[in-house]
Amino acid sequence: MSNKRLKPLLSSLKVKARNYSLYEAAFTHPSVNLGEHKVTDYQRLEFVGDSVLGAIIASLSYELQPKLHEGPLTRLRSSLVDTEGLSRLALSYHFDKYIKVGNSFSGDISKSYKVLEDVFEAFIGAMYLDRGFEYTFKVVEKIFKNKIVHFNYEDSVDYKTKLQELLQADHHSDVDYRVLSKRGPANAPSFQVGLFYDGVCLGKGIGGSKKKAEQEAARSALKKLARK
Repeated sequence: MSNKRLKPLLSSLKVKARNYSLYEAAFTHPSVNLGEHKVTDYQRLEFVGDSVLGAIIASLSYELQPKLHEGPLTRLRSSLVDTEGLSRLALSYHFDKYIKVGNSFSGDISKSYKVLEDVFEAFIGAMYLDRGFEYTFKVVEKIFKNKIVHFNYEDSVDYKTKLQELLQADHHSDVDYRVLSKRGPANAPSFQVGLFYDGVCLGKGIGGSKKKAEQEAARSALKKLARK
């Protein structure tokens, strides 16, 4: 991947790079190293970026949402930096068009949500090592500020939590999520999950991860219970 190819992406994010090799590494999948030529991939940068991004989001959330307590602040941060949130953000900036993969990688990179999450975090790590914390803080603030300011705690409560709260008075039975089927390649799977309560299937859900499928199953169950 050439420096020239990365420039449109960095420009769209208003990032002025000094050390392009860091960003090249951030957009290089580990599968590239299965070939003859060993190159630096995103794994180490992802480790750095994960910590830096979490710290910045926590600081911004504290500053921009002064009325939120610890619980809602934690949910706010989690909703922004989980796999789904970061992968969607990466796709919105067309990160999938810039990720370099090896011949062993099969499937659609735009549906490989964990890879997109890792690359986004690696990008943050590369920027931090290239330009420092203050510069990275400003870029992250531009990307996330609107999402933080308009965060609605009630809307962020996940369906699994809502269902658990609805059933919490019944202590003799637990909600059981079971994987009913798994399809697709390893890097882009599709799970179907069933939600069982007292041996009865209350809902089914499909998603690109077990977590997402469980959320969809819980949403289906909540709809069914609301009609009773």
